[in-house]
Amino acid sequence: MTAGFASKDLAKREWVALEANYGNGLLKDLEHRQMFKLNAQRVFEVGRHEITLYSIAYYGVSHEGNLVPVGFGQDVGDTLDPRQKDQTHTALLAADDRWEARNQR
Repeated sequence: MTAGFASKDLAKREWVALEANYGNGLLKDLEHRQMFKLNAQRVFEVGRHEITLYSIAYYGVSHEGNLVPVGFGQDVGDTLDPRQKDQTHTALLAADDRWEARNQR
């Protein structure tokens, strides 16, 4: 599922995008994968400065983990070790300041 939102007022220059994924893949053991993403941007004008904020956030979890060690996969009849779990998360905030130089004499 993916959704995006933006202000009707184009002068605000802001938007948000969301994404959510769920699934079990095509492996013998179910992954129970969940992944969430958030991206957003907003521009502020302060005096002669134009400040842009951009953010990215990610969270993911599944039972996929790593591949089974050589030889062990034949015992469980699969290529994944069901005891392992994979979890990751990331967040980033970036800022940019564009400003106009003043003429001083």
